[in-house]
Amino acid sequence: DSRNGGLDNADVFYAVGVEAAAAVLNGTNATIFCYGQTGSGKTHTLLGGNGDAGLASRITAAIFDALVYLPSPSEDVSIPIDAAFVEIYQDKIRDLLADNEDSLKLREHPEQGVYVEGVTRWEMTSGSDVDELLAVGSCRRQTGSSPYNADSSRS
Repeated sequence: DSRNGGLDNADVFYAVGVEAAAAVLNGTNATIFCYGQTGSGKTHTLLGGNGDAGLASRITAAIFDALVYLPSPSEDVSIPIDAAFVEIYQDKIRDLLADNEDSLKLREHPEQGVYVEGVTRWEMTSGSDVDELLAVGSCRRQTGSSPYNADSSRS
């Protein structure tokens, strides 16, 4: 749409989402960070809406679709996939899958890298698991009215 230079979410997925999915399939964590002014389409790009799937759904669908084609060396091998949903607003990290409003801490492990201490993680086995996680977390996001959007995200 006009907010992102005439690109739709499929275009954005092919520009950055395919690479993120490939990184995950190669054993690396992937993060999509949306940044921009109010009303620029960050939430729509990431989460979608009005029948237009967002990057989160498109990337996870690509990952689960690709897993079907990966050779399985043995029945004892599994590929665990989990996800978290956090909001960063006013320098506070909130776990959108937890019932409490506590601010979490960002930590760094010498071998595992940066992580959010105490964040809730859900096991993902399909795209519908991801859609459920996004629905639960989206309901807990902080929003407020702005001149550009009646339900503008605060994060």
